[in-house]
Amino acid sequence: MNLDTRLTISRFLTLAKPGQARLVAEEVRGKIAKGYVIVDNPSLMAERFANWPNTPSGVLKFTQKFGPLLSTSIVKGEFVIELKKWYGWHRLFRDTWNMTTPAKLPTLESMGISDIGELGRSVRLGEQSFLTFNSGSAELLVKDMWTLLDVCLATIPMERLRICKAPECQNPYFVAHHMKQTLCNAVVCKRWNINRLKLEYWDREKDTILSERQRKRKEEKNVPKKAR
Repeated sequence: MNLDTRLTISRFLTLAKPGQARLVAEEVRGKIAKGYVIVDNPSLMAERFANWPNTPSGVLKFTQKFGPLLSTSIVKGEFVIELKKWYGWHRLFRDTWNMTTPAKLPTLESMGISDIGELGRSVRLGEQSFLTFNSGSAELLVKDMWTLLDVCLATIPMERLRICKAPECQNPYFVAHHMKQTLCNAVVCKRWNINRLKLEYWDREKDTILSERQRKRKEEKNVPKKAR
């Protein structure tokens, strides 16, 4: 009998479901509600976090929606998140994304492999993490949101991790739908690229274009008025 041992995890969960949260000076304080944060699309979750605003209001909004980023002690029924620590972990996530894009990786030859898919990636899950098998599906439960985000990022093939080339892109971190994609799906970025291509074409062909215009003007001047 041939058993298919491939594993597909259908849902990713973290223990800390968000409850109430508020900004207090340089901290976010709040309460944990009962239940789980459930992520059905790990690629989208990784994209969202990488592009999440790195501001006090951004940290508050993230915490209200997804709970604390890291496991934190509960004091008098509340958790406390220092903004500077949240910023640091967020920056680490972005740096990891940056360094994992194909443009930043060493050449395949230098790594001794023929395909980027041969590179393995691991995530340290730690305690309070469980992989549960159900009928036809599997669920991964981890201790905090950071571990879940780490798992989400690791599920994305490295060759599809991208940073939008548009200089003013508001959400530059994206997962490519095809291997030649260099821009995110934002309309403003696509317009920027169209304008860039037009300028490149003009710089490349302007001498020919101007010369042709000048030739046509001379021809028009030499045509008798009655013949026009």
